[in-house]
Amino acid sequence: MRSGRVRRRELIALLGGAAAWPLAARAQAPAASGLPAGPGLRLGYLWIGAEGADGHTLRGIRQGLTELGLVDGRNVVFDARYADGRPERLRGLVEELVGLGVAVLIIPGAVATRATAAVTKTVPIVSVSADPVGAGLAQSLARPGGNVTGMTVMAGDRFVEKWLSLLKDVAPGLTRAGLLYNPTNFANAGMPPIARTAGQTLNVEVVPTPVSEVAALPAALAAIDAAKAQGLVVTDDALLLSRRAEVIAFAEKTRLPPIYGFREYPEAGGLMSYGTDIFDVWRRAIAYVGKILKGATPAELPIEQPTKFELVINLKTAKAFGLELRPNLLALADDVIE
Repeated sequence: MRSGRVRRRELIALLGGAAAWPLAARAQAPAASGLPAGPGLRLGYLWIGAEGADGHTLRGIRQGLTELGLVDGRNVVFDARYADGRPERLRGLVEELVGLGVAVLIIPGAVATRATAAVTKTVPIVSVSADPVGAGLAQSLARPGGNVTGMTVMAGDRFVEKWLSLLKDVAPGLTRAGLLYNPTNFANAGMPPIARTAGQTLNVEVVPTPVSEVAALPAALAAIDAAKAQGLVVTDDALLLSRRAEVIAFAEKTRLPPIYGFREYPEAGGLMSYGTDIFDVWRRAIAYVGKILKGATPAELPIEQPTKFELVINLKTAKAFGLELRPNLLALADDVIE
C-alpha cells in the first residue's frame, strides 16, 4: 500500500513545464533531449472542463514535457484553452489554437478529440481517449492512418462491474445504485445495458442517469436522489470530472457511498476511485510529442494501451460515512488518503 504519492507527483510537476512550437522553429536551439525548440515553438492544449480541474492530466503532461527537456516560457510555449464544461465551445477554441500555429495539439478525452479532429486534418493530435477506433479517430491501434495518435484508456463499460463490486464491498446492503455517465462520450454511450447486466450479477439495480452538459448535472443528481439510490457510480468522464466538487457534495449530503473513475475525486474528499492511472498515461503519451517533433507522422505511430490501474481510498471520508472497510480491501489500495 503506497501513500504520499500525490505529494511527490505534485512536487515533480512543479519542476516541469510545458511545450509548443511551429515547424519553422526546428532550426533553433535544441532542448536538453536534442529536440528542436525555441521561442516560436508552440503546443496547444484543450480541456473540456474549467481551468484547474484537469488535475493529474495536466501534471502528467507537464512531467512528460519535462522529460523531453521542454519547459514552458523557456524553450517552448504551452497554449492552454478551457471549454468550462460547454462542449459547444470546443470548435472555436480549436480554431483559435490552430490559428496560433501550434505544432502539436494535446487533447484529453474523446469528446474534445473528436471536436479537434473535425477542425483539422493536418495538425498532429496527441490524445488519450477510450476506443479511438470505434470513435472514428483512427483506422486501427497499430496504424492510426490520420492525424490522431497517442494512448487509449479502458472504456468505462469495462470498469463498471469492478466499480459495482467495490461499491458492494464497502456497502454490503446495497441494492440500488445511481450511475452518472455522459452519453456524448463515445466510450460511455453504451453504458446503461452493460451496467444493468453487471448489476444483476451482484443483485444491484442500476439507475443510469445521463449528463451531457454541465447545466444538466443538478437535475441528474436530483433524479438519483428521487430514485432512492443507496450508492453512486460516477464514470470516468472529463465533463463530470470538471464538476467533481458538486458531485462529492451531493454524495455527502445524501449519504450515498460513491465510487469514481478518477483519483481526483478521493483526493478532493470523495470516497474512492478505481481506474486508469491518468498521470502515468499522460506522462507516457507525451513521448509521442517528441516523436512528432523529430519528424514522425501520427498516421504511423501505433496507439498504445494503458498498463497501470489504481484503487484510491479516502479513509477519512469512509469514517465520515460510517463505513467499516475490510483490511484486505485496504491492502489492495494503491493509495490510502488519511
